[in-house]
Formats: sequence, structure tokens, C-alpha cells
Amino acid sequence: RRLIVAGLVLLLLGSIPVVSYWLAQELELEAVELIAPAPALEAGARQVIVLLGKGTTRLQLRPRVGNPPTEDMKVERAIDANQYEIISTLPTQMTEHGDIIVYAAKLYQEETQKGNNPLILVSAGRRSDRRFKEGDVREEITEAKDIQIMLTQTFNIPAGNILLDHDSTHVRQSAEATQKILQDQQINYGNQVMVVDSALQMNRAALTFREVFRESRILARPTDFFTIPIPDRLRQVVQGRDLIEREIQITDVLPTVDSFYISSQAIQEYLSAFYYFIRGWIKPFQAPNLSRPPI
Repeated sequence: RRLIVAGLVLLLLGSIPVVSYWLAQELELEAVELIAPAPALEAGARQVIVLLGKGTTRLQLRPRVGNPPTEDMKVERAIDANQYEIISTLPTQMTEHGDIIVYAAKLYQEETQKGNNPLILVSAGRRSDRRFKEGDVREEITEAKDIQIMLTQTFNIPAGNILLDHDSTHVRQSAEATQKILQDQQINYGNQVMVVDSALQMNRAALTFREVFRESRILARPTDFFTIPIPDRLRQVVQGRDLIEREIQITDVLPTVDSFYISSQAIQEYLSAFYYFIRGWIKPFQAPNLSRPPI
């Protein structure tokens, strides 16, 4: 009974907007504090933008494999050929984390204007919710492939400027795969990697990439924010009407499904960061090594 009561209390607390907002704001503030200007690249180097894309798109009918059936099959509420043609050619649909894709495309355009000849490296492995069938080509059914389609069709980014990591399912694998791809393809990235990820996860992602890319500078570019910084953190750079503040409402103490979702995301990130710490994949309490470029 006590365990049930404790679980219900935690469920209630996590569903209160004030609590969920505070949990997320602490993580996102850490992400903001990692942001630093990008130094000029050395001559001949290309700016590499790593898009950590797991969970940013939804499963769709594309790509289609095989031929349509030759026999008429009587199925209740069957989808006809015209309907299938339309829904199977829909643009890539994004999840609530799709801002990561949009921001990576924006950064690519900005780096192009600077003349840095950027590359986007999309890291997103096979979907766990897509059944693998005989004849499927792994590289054609990963989430990375769907993100590439969106980048080329929606944002007009040349496919030749997009590298794909089809295997990674978590941040550590993404960092290691990124390093291997850059080494195998002998890409001169000027010892500088720009990482785009959700603000909730950015601190862990940046620390992980720093441990893998030991002699390189990691440029953190968080997006997909749930919160905004508290006003006192902003007063030195913006004032008056330009200072955006969140209005406290009576509904902030009433449980909601959205708040529970944010709380669960934040708690999952705290647990993931602790797991990375005990595995030795990140060292959040390590004193800065001045011989290494800052994050």
C-alpha cells in the first residue's frame, strides 16, 4: 500500500506544471551555459554539424518495397490505390522533437553563407517500431534516411552534403560513429564539431562528444526548449519590453498530461546522465583541462 501511495504522489507531483517546468528548466539552463561562439575554421576545413536525430520523425509508409498485390482482396475498410499513393508520398512527419531537424538546417544555411562549406552528419539508427522484412536494405529504412529525405526535399540541402549514421541508438554510439565516419572519409573538420540536440539532452551530449573527440572543440547548439531562462539570468543582456517573462497562472498548480510528459523526459535525462557517469562516458565533476578546447 505504501509503495502504491508513494507512486501516486510522485505521479501527481510530476503532473503539476510548476514542478515539470522547474525540472526541465534546470537541464535547459545547463544547455544554454554551454553555448559559445564558433571560432574561425582553419583554411580548407569544413564545418560539420552533427544532427542527433533519434525520435525526431514518425514512422511512415515510405519507402515502398515490392509490387502491389495482383489479386483483389476483400478487406474491411481497405485503403485504395489513390489513397495509398497520397499518404505514401507525404513529406516526412516530425515528432515534438522535430525542431532539431529545422535548427540543423538553419545552421547549415548560416554556415554556407559564411563560406564554411558545411556538412550535416545525421545520426539516427533503425526504428524499433518498424518490422524488418526479407529484402529490406538497412540503409533505406533507418530514421537517418527519413531525415535525409526531409533535409533534401524541404530545405533543399544537397544530398552530397549529408552524411548518414544508420547504426547509433544512443548518444555515446553517435559520438563514436561520428568520429569514425569523419576519419574513414578523411574529412578535415578543423578539430571542431557542432552538435545539435534537444536542450534537455544537450549537456550529456556535449560532454559525451568531448570525451570521444578529446582534441577537438565541441560547439553545443541546443534547441527544442520547453522553458525560458528566469528573468534575473537575462537582465544583463536584455531589458524592458524585450525581456520575455513567463506569466504565472492558476493552472500551473493543476495536474496536466503535458506536464507529466515533460517531467518524465526530464527524469529520464537525469537517470541517463547518471548512467553515463557511472559508465565513465562523461565526467561532469572533472576540473577543466586547459590544454583541451572548451565545449
